[in-house]
Amino acid sequence: MRFAVRSVLLAFAVVVGVACYITLTEHETGEHVASVSWLPEEATDVTYSRSYGLTEAEFRIPEPAFLAWARKRGWDLKPIEHAITVPTAFGLTSHNPAVALARAPANVQDQLQEAYQDWLSKAEVRVHDGWQAEYRQDNGGGYRVVYARKTGRAHYRTSPR
Repeated sequence: MRFAVRSVLLAFAVVVGVACYITLTEHETGEHVASVSWLPEEATDVTYSRSYGLTEAEFRIPEPAFLAWARKRGWDLKPIEHAITVPTAFGLTSHNPAVALARAPANVQDQLQEAYQDWLSKAEVRVHDGWQAEYRQDNGGGYRVVYARKTGRAHYRTSPR
């Protein structure tokens, strides 16, 4: 009888461990997807990276739909008064050459520095006009959302931590 109880407990622990591992390490990405179920139905041309610990997305959305989504979520939107920098979808889905640059021998650092600067110019965008909201929790979680009026694109980042 003790053997059966131990076996059941061990099997249960293995199942729970595998389930936790899958949940915490599963990672999903998409580039220029027509839509996703977890964003407003008006969101199109979605590029995203999504896991348990971090969700980031960039997408096209009409401003009235973005404002309605923000109201529904309870975000305290503020107008962008000074230009801000936000990550782009390119930065979400492409390889950052900074790691290679840090490990490279001196004779190739200049070439990698150029590649990194090129990557960086595509991985970030300056937004001068639109909306933003941000909330940070003590544990590092929270959200940041930015709407760029000129391009009609939203940049969304959230973490539960």
